[in-house]
Amino acid sequence: MDEKLTQQAIEERLFAFKNKAYGAYILRQRRSGHLRRGMVGSLVFLALLYASPLLWILFQRSRRGDMQETRVEVNVTPYAELAAPPPVAEPEKPKEAQVAPPQVRTVKFMKPVVKADEEVRDEEELPTIEELSKANPSRVTQEGSGDLYADYAPKVALPEPPKPPEPPKPDPPKPREEPVYDFVSKKPEFPGGEEALMVYLAENLKYPRVALENNIQGIVVVRFVVDTEGRISSVEILKDIGGGCGAEAARVISSMPRWTPGEHNGIKVNVRFVLPVRFQLLK
Repeated sequence: MDEKLTQQAIEERLFAFKNKAYGAYILRQRRSGHLRRGMVGSLVFLALLYASPLLWILFQRSRRGDMQETRVEVNVTPYAELAAPPPVAEPEKPKEAQVAPPQVRTVKFMKPVVKADEEVRDEEELPTIEELSKANPSRVTQEGSGDLYADYAPKVALPEPPKPPEPPKPDPPKPREEPVYDFVSKKPEFPGGEEALMVYLAENLKYPRVALENNIQGIVVVRFVVDTEGRISSVEILKDIGGGCGAEAARVISSMPRWTPGEHNGIKVNVRFVLPVRFQLLK
């Protein structure tokens, strides 16, 4: 009791001229209560921690007691009473046909014995070499039609081996596409030159009726390819003025005779050629 009073006296002196409502004074007053509550809580927590396995075991026992016990009888057949599996019938093997070999001709072979002529009988005459070559030597002589060297073993038909798969047929070679040049050392030329080309166009071009009625004039630009043989192909209209002029120019160019093919470095090549065709009405 004196110690408690002494502690209180010390605290009163310590906070004599200070603000006791600030908080430190109240905490010091309640310190003993906080210590007691902390000690009690720690002891309770430790007790629960150590008792938790026991509580878990009791809980499991209570659950097992609520379960109903059910017994099921199982009939187990002893190993000795098990029946043996039925025998497996083996497939019968095909019997080979027994072919009796034909009777082979034989000749009775006798050891040569020296006797007088009157004691020799016809059936005891020795066989000749020719007869032995056609018959087997034996103790008796019998006729037969079989071959001496024939194979009388049963003939077994062997299955034909599977035919090997046919090899895949190679793809036919694709035709080689020759390149087409726009610029070459020697351009293709119409037979007779440029003047002959102008004459050919003037003589073969027919002014389309629609263009004539609508007074359509101008230049149609046509592009085509001259191959290594001088033939005209791949005719395209790059610029058309309408009225059927483009179609007429393409028709006349497609019907041209063979040109002199173009060359590049002394080799004939395919050349792309551009030709302007003028359509003009004479007044």
